[in-house]
Amino acid sequence: PEHPLVQQLTTPGQKAEVEGYKAQAARQSDIEREAADREKTGVFTGSYAINPVNQARIPIWIADYILMSYGTGAIMAVPAHDERDFAFAKKYDLPIVEVIASDVGIADAAYSGEGRMINSAQFDGMASTDGKVVLIATWASWNPAGPISPSARFFATEVRQPFGSDPMRCTVLILLAIVVAWRMKPKNLVEED
Repeated sequence: PEHPLVQQLTTPGQKAEVEGYKAQAARQSDIEREAADREKTGVFTGSYAINPVNQARIPIWIADYILMSYGTGAIMAVPAHDERDFAFAKKYDLPIVEVIASDVGIADAAYSGEGRMINSAQFDGMASTDGKVVLIATWASWNPAGPISPSARFFATEVRQPFGSDPMRCTVLILLAIVVAWRMKPKNLVEED
């Protein structure tokens, strides 16, 4: 909720709800907001990001469990493969797209293991461990601003530790760090219809 882009991303129709939510989140400590057993909350900003792989519109939400004091203060949620994102998506009836195939499925819980990539366009069929490397290289090659900045390289290295057991969450955090480092272009954001 504290991210500096929240104001820019919030549409006029969502402004009152977002401002109220920001005030509510500000009254809680980071420790309270991060608690694993705490219900995750959030609000829709009214804006969408455009996924550069498949051009899908992705709703941009602010959520109390995403902390500005950690990393970039923004993530691309992977609800099929992260328990916190799964709980959030279930609560707000957001899409849960499985991108790593599992034998157990994702109807009742997120799957955080390794497997073959699915629903991932040209990356389908790759081992998830290989896919994250190829995704990073592919997305880095799309950089309109030139080479990846040293700060993005540093973040890509450091983010591996806390999310080391979850390769897809690690991958999207790295990719988000790269996008943030490139100063995401406004054309990648669209307002609600």
